[in-house]
Amino acid sequence: EPRKDLPTMITAFRALPKKVRKQYSLVLAGGKGWKTEATERAIAEAQAAGEHVIRPGYIPQEDVPACYQQADLFCMSSIYEGFGMPIVEALTSGTPVVASDIPVLREAGGDAVLYAQPKNPDDFMKKMLSIIADPQKARLDMKTAVQAHLNTISWQNNTDRLIAAFKEAIAAKKHRTN
Repeated sequence: EPRKDLPTMITAFRALPKKVRKQYSLVLAGGKGWKTEATERAIAEAQAAGEHVIRPGYIPQEDVPACYQQADLFCMSSIYEGFGMPIVEALTSGTPVVASDIPVLREAGGDAVLYAQPKNPDDFMKKMLSIIADPQKARLDMKTAVQAHLNTISWQNNTDRLIAAFKEAIAAKKHRTN
């Protein structure tokens, strides 16, 4: 889908130093969406150039955690999303994340994620390289931030915030009618 902006991720991967690219694969998991011509073209060009770009297709839900745990990093280059659940899944699996710097992905990842400017392959590449350069440090830094952040997006926390907002709205309405 165009909103996933996979061409940016593919371009960022191809911009990594050759020595790095030889050690890693870019795995584009998930079913094909719509309007994928630009993505398919970028994949074909990368593969024709000998890049390790793999498209396994849909991953069954029961296999998703293992995929995240096997990954050295997770990258999400979307230009808009409803919520960044894949970011939460990657973080809970202990996988460092690079994501587009858009509000919904910041909400999903908090301070536990490295953010890159949307549609900016060079910025994505630099963030990816910073994780690849010192993966143990990246995981340690992320682990500290993850627990604090995941506590803020728990169902109980969100339910408590929603109830508080309703109570505040009811109190404000009562105050206006008195």
